[in-house]
Amino acid sequence: MSPGLRRRLKYLLPPALLDAGRFLAGRLNPRWREWEAVPGGWRQGEAALRVRGWNARSAAEATARGWSDFLASVGSPHPPGGWSDGLESDGSVVPHNTALAFAYALAFAAGGRRELSVLDWGGSLGHHYQVARGLFPDLALDYHCAEVEAFCERGAALNPDVRFHSGDDWKARRYDFVMASCSLHYVEDWARLVADLAAACSGTLFLTRVPCVLHAPSFVQIQRPYRYGFDTEYLGWCLNRDALLERCRGLGLALERELVTGEAPPILGAPEPCVYRGFLFRAAP
Repeated sequence: MSPGLRRRLKYLLPPALLDAGRFLAGRLNPRWREWEAVPGGWRQGEAALRVRGWNARSAAEATARGWSDFLASVGSPHPPGGWSDGLESDGSVVPHNTALAFAYALAFAAGGRRELSVLDWGGSLGHHYQVARGLFPDLALDYHCAEVEAFCERGAALNPDVRFHSGDDWKARRYDFVMASCSLHYVEDWARLVADLAAACSGTLFLTRVPCVLHAPSFVQIQRPYRYGFDTEYLGWCLNRDALLERCRGLGLALERELVTGEAPPILGAPEPCVYRGFLFRAAP
């Protein structure tokens, strides 16, 4: 299907009908199965499936192609959130909710201060830094972004005011505001990562765009984002909400606010539909 036809169908058909069509197509052809549960878990998925992961130049380049349009959107009076990790912007409520949830969390963390140090773990090309500049122009940010090497290289060229970390050197200091947006669930040992992020946080921790289920145990899924120009695939968790919150409570994190960004991808073979959520915590003293 040509990109032009795909865009026209996207605007003409309701999102639920498009999701249903993709879901049915995935049953016919494995390459069309964008989202699929992995019953054997993470290790079996890595061994049995062709999983190349996030550190792919195609993913970084596909995300970078929309950079100029993204900058124009955050610098305008139009609704914020004209991006979603390289996905086409269609004015939907999901990127809008993502941007405003981030704005709420950042304002909570700042608490009236004029300066703030920020760690954005898995922050792509540093998109949230530009959103923050557009919504809070008087807030001075010492902004750090931890990412895989392919995204760090591209991000450093496009977003020179952000300091990018491709290794673990981000752990050498603490930050007023720590965030993981649509990134926590892509790590096999997510519980260990939550502990590392909490240890780096001196004020507010924001875990957002986390795919959550309410009743089923946490399970692994694979995403094949070929239709966005990402010539790769990656494993991720759909986390049980209570298990995530229990882990955070055990680290001394106090939940301040739960948010819903609205993403709910249809995952073939999932034991329960997932919904992406955000959790804003106050760090332990």
